[in-house]
Amino acid sequence: MTPEQQRHAQEKLFQAAARGDVLEMKSALVSGAKLDAARPGIGDTALNLAAAMGQEQAVIFLLDAGADPDIQNGSGRTALHEAAFLKTPTIFERLIDAGARTDIVSVNGHTPLTLCDALAFGPSMVQYSWEHGQQALGQSRDHDMSRGR
Repeated sequence: MTPEQQRHAQEKLFQAAARGDVLEMKSALVSGAKLDAARPGIGDTALNLAAAMGQEQAVIFLLDAGADPDIQNGSGRTALHEAAFLKTPTIFERLIDAGARTDIVSVNGHTPLTLCDALAFGPSMVQYSWEHGQQALGQSRDHDMSRGR
């Protein structure tokens, strides 16, 4: 497979995940796309994109295929952060069932759980949530760094 064919297969996977097109995702993987590859730019994986777009069937397919739910994009957000932000409880639960960590802190200082709280309880909770996330970041920085994050 040439590098150009690899890039094409990978982009096909990203776009199919965002659209929720499971058949196209299967085709992209057969064509050589890497399940947990990061998209150039912000660094989203297919799973991050599917979660961010609310594509439950795509999320289920990608998790069943072995996608890592804890990969962070350039903003430090995981698929679980995206599900929390989008307020999609079924996707959030699927990710939790697949072992997604709830303690990963994004660049803006939120864990998926503090993000849920902030969105549910409004602006005053956002400040509390941010402060709580900053505390968690200080406590877990060494742990996350050891995982390459």
